[in-house]
Amino acid sequence: MKSLLLGLSIAAMGAVTAANATVSIVQIASPGNWSAFDNVGVGLSSGSTATNSGLITFTTDGNVAVGTNVNVNAAPAGDASHYLWGVGGATITFANAVTSFDIYWGSIDGNGNNNNSLVLNVGSDTITGVDLVSMGLANGAGDQFDTFDNQWFRISDTNPFTSFTASSTTNAFEFDMAGPSVTQTSGVPEPSTWAMMLIGFAGLGYAAFHRRKDCAPRVMA
Repeated sequence: MKSLLLGLSIAAMGAVTAANATVSIVQIASPGNWSAFDNVGVGLSSGSTATNSGLITFTTDGNVAVGTNVNVNAAPAGDASHYLWGVGGATITFANAVTSFDIYWGSIDGNGNNNNSLVLNVGSDTITGVDLVSMGLANGAGDQFDTFDNQWFRISDTNPFTSFTASSTTNAFEFDMAGPSVTQTSGVPEPSTWAMMLIGFAGLGYAAFHRRKDCAPRVMA
């Protein structure tokens, strides 16, 4: 499945107009270290873990699962690791406000009878399985084995947000998330940024010192 998704990494991009802003969704290749819930015990309905957007906490009316529980929850295609599922709501809360996150959306429902909904906490901006079908990004049949109905997406909003809730009209909304790398909007410079700043300050200090030396009054003998 991962090789297929690599071929789809730049295959499609779409946007849906939500309540107060524009949410965009892009198909992406399977990220490295993408099993965010592997360090969380199976069966837990709340906890914390690390994702591509930093530390997150989660609460759900489902739980962390592995494999398939018939008529309850199904592992997304190709995902043999831990994943999260919920029906009435699985809420992810970010430690810092973000403008995007990567999600492996499993068993996409969007055929009119069943539907997945993913709601961001900024303006209740929403992406649904129906949206994905209308953009040609999914079949929407909720098939756990269909790679087109189990895909990686990068979801973005024009405004920073701190949480999202995944829910479904029937069992269930199953998803995984990417492993650590930073895309958060905390406003704290990264270590490489600090290093460049220090080098810049040192250069300015050196230049100022030599300017003062060159401008010092000369004493005539």
